[in-house]
Amino acid sequence: MSELVLLGARLLDPVTGRLLRSTALAAAGGRISCLGDDREVRALADAGTTVIDAGGAVVMPGLTDGHMHPVSGAERTAGIDLSGCADLASVREALAGGIAALAPGAWLRGWGLDPNVFGAGAVTSDPFGPVLDGIPAAIDLFDGHSMLASPRALELAGIDGPRSFGQAAEVVCDSAGRPTGLLLEDAACALVEAVAPVSSFDERCSRAAQVLASMAAAGLTGGHAMDGEGLDVYAALEDSGSLPLRVRVAPWCQPGGTARAGLDREGPGRLRPAGPAPGGAHRDDPGRGGGPVRFARGGRVHAAHALLRLHPGRPHRQLVPAAGRGTGGPGLAVSRPAGIRGAGGPGLGLADRAVRAAGRDGPGRGTDGPAVTCPSRRTASIRR
Repeated sequence: MSELVLLGARLLDPVTGRLLRSTALAAAGGRISCLGDDREVRALADAGTTVIDAGGAVVMPGLTDGHMHPVSGAERTAGIDLSGCADLASVREALAGGIAALAPGAWLRGWGLDPNVFGAGAVTSDPFGPVLDGIPAAIDLFDGHSMLASPRALELAGIDGPRSFGQAAEVVCDSAGRPTGLLLEDAACALVEAVAPVSSFDERCSRAAQVLASMAAAGLTGGHAMDGEGLDVYAALEDSGSLPLRVRVAPWCQPGGTARAGLDREGPGRLRPAGPAPGGAHRDDPGRGGGPVRFARGGRVHAAHALLRLHPGRPHRQLVPAAGRGTGGPGLAVSRPAGIRGAGGPGLGLADRAVRAAGRDGPGRGTDGPAVTCPSRRTASIRR
């Protein structure tokens, strides 16, 4: 018999965009087993079947997010939200408010800082010097690839000049070789992250669970997690029955590394193949072939990135595009770097800002306004 019977529904065909004639469905084993009218589908229910009257609601397939950061996004948005600050004065005011609530010696974390608040000036920690005096602070910019560190944070991290990295990362320095506070890309940001306090495992799980729950409430039933970390969190949520989405976790392959190294960085993991709803997690193992790997070019995901699959019948280092549709050509699945903002939670709002900006300008417009710039070595410009 059926595990679920849904009655009184308007069933949407995602291919045609039209409503089906059927008004009910039955499901068993995580799959739709029958479509029909209420009378015939109700007959498939027994005492153990969950029966839901949709009351005329539209029922459609769940949405899958092609690029999300539930674990790292939840962790990196635990501080002061600076995304609404439009100028340096409002940033200083927000930072001062956060500092007032800090315990002595505690770190200040912030996120979502728009580099356009600096106007024509350089992106440095200098405008916040009086506010951050003696305070270890790490502030993520909205692109998710750069950080502003206070002088005290740089001191604790031992950063007193330029550094060399194997990827396109940089400790930005002035003409005298003194760090400005701006750190570009993961390798540079990691110098400060290494000395900053870390959340407990339970705190990480709790934050990730809240983000994933908000995603599920927004209509997502699955997603491709591009965190490059957090397998232990997904496993704990899955084991406790608190994972509301089917999550596919792709290992990272940073410049100079291999797909195998991206997997080994966290060990074999203990996630099982994704099961029936409400959720499940699947860890891709490119060493066995068939799993997508996230590749960063030059230390960052430049513009949009592609998910590439290792072909099971080819040598380990030969890659073929993943099946799918996107802007990168036939068979190349390109995902938008929108973080988790579009799914009902905080995240990397870069792409969403671009979409909103284009919407404000209207169709065929948006090319004459000032550029929104990201302080990356490969600067991206998005017209408002």
